[in-house]
Amino acid sequence: MSSFGLLAYGISSAFTEEVCSDEEVEVAEERSERAEGEDKRVLRMVSALQKQFVDKLQSLKLGDGSHRNDTFEVVSWKRGEDGEFGGGTRYQVSMGNVFNQASVNVSHVDYRTRPRYPIDSATALSVILHPGNPRVPSMHFHISYMQPREKKPYWRMIVDLNPALADPSDRDTFDNAIREVQNMSPRLYERAREFGRRYFYIPALERCRGISHYFIGKVDENVLNQEQTVELAESFAKIAIRTYVSIAQSALTRFPDASDSPVDLHAQVAYHTLYLFQVLTLDRGTTHGVLAHSDNDVGTLGSLPNFVDCDLLLQWGQMLPPPQTELVRKIVDAVVECDPAADGSGGICEVTDVSRARLANVLRSHYRTHRGATKLQAELDLNLWQRWMREDRDAMVSSSSRGV
Repeated sequence: MSSFGLLAYGISSAFTEEVCSDEEVEVAEERSERAEGEDKRVLRMVSALQKQFVDKLQSLKLGDGSHRNDTFEVVSWKRGEDGEFGGGTRYQVSMGNVFNQASVNVSHVDYRTRPRYPIDSATALSVILHPGNPRVPSMHFHISYMQPREKKPYWRMIVDLNPALADPSDRDTFDNAIREVQNMSPRLYERAREFGRRYFYIPALERCRGISHYFIGKVDENVLNQEQTVELAESFAKIAIRTYVSIAQSALTRFPDASDSPVDLHAQVAYHTLYLFQVLTLDRGTTHGVLAHSDNDVGTLGSLPNFVDCDLLLQWGQMLPPPQTELVRKIVDAVVECDPAADGSGGICEVTDVSRARLANVLRSHYRTHRGATKLQAELDLNLWQRWMREDRDAMVSSSSRGV
């Protein structure tokens, strides 16, 4: 009997003390085999995409004539004891030639052997890029495939371009590229852009995190069939990295000395402070990650940039409702305490992997103590998203019936 069959039997016995019929066991085993096969397919795809991301990022070179680039190091992590529930591999750079902080992470977790768990498995590719040159934008990218235990499998896809010093032409280039993603209909494009704008909006600062945001909240067989969705995810990834590398190399070539400009560096630190502020006070994915487990805290907070202005953080923290003001104070305390150069005085501080591990514990403690505080985080109205998808599907059916 497959693991799912054993699990189905265990759950049934636990609640009804009945044994599954042979037919029920056969159906469960067939479903498990199909699910495991799709898991393997998705994992192969995101692993191949991970290599493409790393190869293209390592091709970026400084524009100062040295042609120096970065070499990513490999870090593996396990979920559960001895990888009982899977794990992942990330390629990362910290304080490199091109990137101050970069992480390209593939994760796969499998909970089919865990009773009463809401999902069977999840597979994801997550990317965060913070260049050293202030004129080169940061980028965040994420695709994931989820197999809930009792519901249909679905995909989620996110990409956002986040510059310290915005160039409208970069936004236009990025937006036009996303329009060309395979199976990205004009309606889906607009929905993803609006959902991303809502999610990455920072109410206290009355602005979004970046200049271009796309968030596809949920795509299942009610929106596209599985083949079309896989094509969408793969094309989404390939176009995102190709476009980003083009934008980044252009900026590195045009502004080779930006890292020597005090004005540009000041703008970058201020923006990176905003980025950390958004991630640690609003981002639901980050909060969910640290609450789910502590096996990959540094990786979960790999999106945090390396330098932030603690005084600015405290200033913004005062704009938040309680208990988030308290959270920001604890964040600043953790960053200052983990930076020996800070001498407890605040100001501009370095965020290291030691800081990231400490900050994960700060978030974990805060949201376990203040369970209602997650309601103060970013807007993630999946009911709205699903309503949009139904409306769009009905509009397509209506148009087809009219011969439009």
